[in-house]
Amino acid sequence: MRMTKWLILGASTLLIAVLTGCSAPASSFEEEYEALDQSVLADNAVKVAECVEDETGFEVTAGSDGSVSYSGRQVPESQSELVDAAIPACFEKLGFMSDGRLSASQLERLYNLQLQAQDCLANEGYESRDAPSEQVFADTWGTPDLWAPWAEMGKYQLSQEELLSLIERCPDPASFGSK
Repeated sequence: MRMTKWLILGASTLLIAVLTGCSAPASSFEEEYEALDQSVLADNAVKVAECVEDETGFEVTAGSDGSVSYSGRQVPESQSELVDAAIPACFEKLGFMSDGRLSASQLERLYNLQLQAQDCLANEGYESRDAPSEQVFADTWGTPDLWAPWAEMGKYQLSQEELLSLIERCPDPASFGSK
């Protein structure tokens, strides 16, 4: 049975405010990280699912992690290409994805929020490789070499329930956007 899942990794409206503006002192990054609310991603996924249904006539599932997915029971194989195209189109139409380009200020903020995520994950017992310098982070943005603590979580083979619980405690800043 075919199962397709799309996850918001481009942008949601919440971090637009977090990633825009001027630099902030380190203590404010802690506050910003603590303010990341996973429920915003779930709400955005519901909006995308509604858009996909409006565009295609097929109902898809909105996940609490911000994902949008469907199974073969929801969408016939012959219509999967239509739905596969509609999902990212709806993410973009609703403003939850961007082209991924960030200003220097936005990169600085995202880097510091990633450091907060790394600390949170470490406090939960999940280690990741050492953070690179801010310059290396900026230079590798948008490449496979980009450092992000959550990118290393696959090595822990968490169940879906464990993963969702961890996301609630330690949100992935990249999931909230980069507009």
